[in-house]
Amino acid sequence: MNWSAVLDGLILIVSWMLGSLVVALVIAWSIRHFFPRKPEDDYTYVIKSKSGKKTVVVLPPDLPEAERKKIMAEAYQRLGIAPESGH
Repeated sequence: MNWSAVLDGLILIVSWMLGSLVVALVIAWSIRHFFPRKPEDDYTYVIKSKSGKKTVVVLPPDLPEAERKKIMAEAYQRLGIAPESGH
């Protein structure tokens, strides 16, 4: 058995694995760096009906509870879903 060929093969495999790891880390960093999360993402909700229709609801944390319920009721009404249906 030619051990130098085996060693060359292992070096090739390890170098491809390290290269793919470096590429994955660079991509993960660049996504986080160039596309940061928006604060609205923490209080933006998507409501989807069984038929596939969906609507986006934005409920800021400082919004009073009565306003939240009103906005949610309007969103459910746009989709044609009863709010208490648990859908």
